[in-house]
Amino acid sequence: MMPEMDGIETLKKVKEENLAPDTCFIALTANAIHGARQAYLDAGFDDYLSKPFTGTDTPKEEAPAENEQLTEIAAEKAKEYFNAIKEACLAYDDDEAERLCGEITGCSVNGEPLKPVLDEILASAEDFEYEAAAAAAEKFAEKL
Repeated sequence: MMPEMDGIETLKKVKEENLAPDTCFIALTANAIHGARQAYLDAGFDDYLSKPFTGTDTPKEEAPAENEQLTEIAAEKAKEYFNAIKEACLAYDDDEAERLCGEITGCSVNGEPLKPVLDEILASAEDFEYEAAAAAAEKFAEKL
């Protein structure tokens, strides 16, 4: 698709044609001016990284800025994520648990940010307390 289209045009085409329905899209760009991140999020990207990209920057670890809007997701969708996170923890798959948590870190359900409970789950998984991580995910899913 590139260089005929830029990233935003490519993203629109991919989404319009449903070419990658379960894919997370991250804008990687040299456009690092104030407001660029929000512009890319508004265009439909799931996250944003500016160049130069060092490899130590990871979108899933970035907390939303205080004035940044959290993406509201349906309780049922959040429940699906938390159940998948629980299953990943029970399978001792911390990479999958981390990936799933990263996908919804900047989200909220009914105005409640998900990041605090996701941080708790990941902290338990990082300490090899997979059962505790799974229990925390299950407890939150049941609240939804």
